[in-house]
Formats: sequence, C-alpha cells, structure tokens
Amino acid sequence: MNRERNQGGTTDRGGFTLIELLVVIAIIAVLIALLLPAVQSAREAARRIQCTNNMKQLGLALHSYHDVHGRFAPGSITVAITPSKDYRQPFVTSLLPFVELGNVVNAFNYDLSFQTNQNDTSRLTRLAVFDCPSDQKVLFISDNGGNSDVKGSYGINWGQNTFGDPGLPAPFAINYGASLAELVDGTSNTFLMAEVLQLPAPPGAASTVVDRRGRIWTDLSTSYHINARNAPNSQVPDYGVCGEQTDPRKAPCTRKTGTPGTHYLSSRSRHPGGVNVLLGDGSVRFIKDSISLASWKALSSRAGGEVLSSDSY
Repeated sequence: MNRERNQGGTTDRGGFTLIELLVVIAIIAVLIALLLPAVQSAREAARRIQCTNNMKQLGLALHSYHDVHGRFAPGSITVAITPSKDYRQPFVTSLLPFVELGNVVNAFNYDLSFQTNQNDTSRLTRLAVFDCPSDQKVLFISDNGGNSDVKGSYGINWGQNTFGDPGLPAPFAINYGASLAELVDGTSNTFLMAEVLQLPAPPGAASTVVDRRGRIWTDLSTSYHINARNAPNSQVPDYGVCGEQTDPRKAPCTRKTGTPGTHYLSSRSRHPGGVNVLLGDGSVRFIKDSISLASWKALSSRAGGEVLSSDSY
C-alpha cells in the first residue's frame, strides 16, 4: 500500500490498491446488471402504453366513422367497374379523415384506386398512429415492380379460420364493416383490431420474395388482417405471402403465394407475453399468449353466441 507521511507525522492513504479497485469495478458491474433489466422493462412499459393509446385513437376513429355511416369501415373496398378494371381501397383509407391526418387525406385522391401513382405521396407517408413503438418501421417494397408503401402494426379482425373461410361471422370482410347492432355477442366480447408485426423481406432473399405481413396499404385480406385460427404469438407458422425472419420464434411462416383464400395470419407483437387488442366498445385489453384458443376464437366472432367473461381473457 502506498503511504505518504504528512507534516504531523501521521500517514495518509495515497490511493486504492489493485484489489480494492477490482472490488469497486465488480460492484459497479453487478449494479449495472441489476439495473439494466429494470430500465429495459420500464422502457417497454412506456412503449406498451403508447401502443395502447394508438389503438384507442383507432377505436375513436372507427366509432366516429360509425357515427357518420351507421357502421364500421369496410375491411376493404373492391368495386368492379369493368371486367378488366376495379375500384380498390384498403381499410386504412376509410380511417384517414378520422385520425387527424389531414395532410395525407388532402394528398389522396379517393376517386382513384389506392395503388395508382397519383396516390404515392399518401402511401409513403408514415402513419404514426399505426406504428407500435415496440415494433420496427418497415417499408413494403413491391415484388413485381409496382408501388411501395409503409406498413403498420395493427390489423383488423377477419374471423376464426382463413381469409376465404372466416368460420363464424367476423366484424370485417371485403366491402363489409359491421354495425354495433351486428356485434350480437356484445361489444366488449368482440375484438375489432389486434397487433401485427411489420416485417421486412427475409434476409438474403431474392428481390421477388416479399413478406406482406403488416402491409396496411392493400385491399387484399391476405396481407395484414388477423385470423384467430391460432393464439396470439403462436409458434404455429403463419400461412401466406411471408418468409422466415431473423427471429422465427416470433414470426414463423410457411410461404404460400397462391390460393389466397387458404391463407391465415396470427396476431403478433414484440411485447413480452401477449398482444394489445381493440374491443368493439373502444377499450383496449392486453391479451396474454396463454389465452385458451376457444376464448380467442370466441372473441373474434361477432355473432357466435359464445359465453365469455372478463376472466376468460
């Protein structure tokens, strides 16, 4: 130990020994190791609250749309104009005027189908209310040289089974959005929207391989709408136009490009333990991954006659 004699004849400590320094460093490392998970948990809690607020805003938008039109916005709009031309709009375009996105609405030409070049500006504008802070922000790049668009973290309830066969009636379908009166099972027992993941094209994949999950700018139900065929964050792979991701535990996929009626996509999020869902009454609930599949399917039907209580989910 280094010591130094002062004018009074006593000795003063001149510094730390190597052992003391190592002990201090070890203590600091332990404290950091203890604090880091707590900090991460606090940040995730804040992100989940923001995600909940986003879904509440979307719920208000849906109910505002209902007040004006007497029913919720249609899952997508497809109107045959001629045998070779359709008028097409995704679900998101119906909500734009009700979520304080005036700039996007002003740039969007509702007289044209959404995929036209004239609507590029709106499709490429990031919609914050559709972005969960825990999720990544992804731009969809077309696989056929067509238009690109931003993705989102919330999809609508398309039923219990597949896109072509929803099983029991769901709140949304092509050219259809339910009215409150048609939520026969009760507004608090039917979910309207749930979380999905924004996923990029699989790493290292060819330019023609895309992952359509989370693509809100599409009128095809096979891109981002939710099926309750499997529980939230299920390890059963999604089935559709998708690809294996860097973390397949969170987003497993069996790629299928044809027969879209057989596709199905599960609700998924990056929140530990579950997903946020928007119920028909406008409230948002956190549904755990451990929910029974029967209860999850019952929440997806609007007129299935199932008996549910808050204890079920």
